[in-house]
Amino acid sequence: MCRCWNRCFEPIGLLTVGLLALAALIVPIPLVAQEDDEKFESIPLPVLSMTASRTTIGVGETATLVVLGFEGGVTTDLTDPSTGTTYQSSNFAVVQVSAEGVVTAMGFGRATVTAFYFGAVTSVAFVVPNPDDLDFDEMPNGYETSHGLDPHDDRDALLDPDGDGVPTIHEFRVGTDPRNPDTDGDGLSDGKE
Repeated sequence: MCRCWNRCFEPIGLLTVGLLALAALIVPIPLVAQEDDEKFESIPLPVLSMTASRTTIGVGETATLVVLGFEGGVTTDLTDPSTGTTYQSSNFAVVQVSAEGVVTAMGFGRATVTAFYFGAVTSVAFVVPNPDDLDFDEMPNGYETSHGLDPHDDRDALLDPDGDGVPTIHEFRVGTDPRNPDTDGDGLSDGKE
């Protein structure tokens, strides 16, 4: 049988195939062919940490990121793109991030900015509050207040205060009253209609 596991395979029977499959699960096999005398050193990746000057920002406002790498008791500032660090926003409509790590709020919502340093990754979550929907539950503050809900608690969107089987967020969307199980008074609950 050939000894160059990463370059070829000489099938010797079903038992050999099964043993090779088992070995592949236990021993990492390189995906790239190498010469027998080549040696590989693993390159350790630093542990990354990212902070932001603030994580709740208004539309048009900015926040500054700082990315630090920790390796072997040494802390290195990796914020600058010249170090190889890159950034990505999970939602460009909410926040955008420059190559230098400056985050700009573009619209209301929540988004995460992720920093990549070769194979290491870290992220920070941002909130851009909508003054008309402080808890991001898609119901305006005025609607929540007038219906006895909390405009600072997004969990009330899933509640069913009138017990008709319809969550508050759905009652808002279809125009029924979340405190009245039969908004139109026809004898059928809002959940049955």
